[in-house]
Amino acid sequence: MSKCSHPLCTGSHSSNEWHNMCPAARQRKRFRQAQWIRNKYWTDFGWAGNKRWTNWYYKSTAAGILSAIRSRMAANYEKLQVLQEDIVLADNAVKTQCAHL
Repeated sequence: MSKCSHPLCTGSHSSNEWHNMCPAARQRKRFRQAQWIRNKYWTDFGWAGNKRWTNWYYKSTAAGILSAIRSRMAANYEKLQVLQEDIVLADNAVKTQCAHL
């Protein structure tokens, strides 16, 4: 692997601690979390314990439509949680930088 070219890189790409992690690695981790959420909710609703969503007739029923709305809301909620965590982490990072000045 080539050396990271990110200007703020501290060299810790494998670290799981947010504050020690290179910003590029942190961004990649966030992206992967968001992808995981998308996959979790958009593949046949495996989380619901059935594969009804593959049935075109079920999609057109009230239950199918409500199921789609519920899953969309749940996915949006989780995405917002991820964003909120990211904002808190960024805020904490700024505070720690200011404390060092």
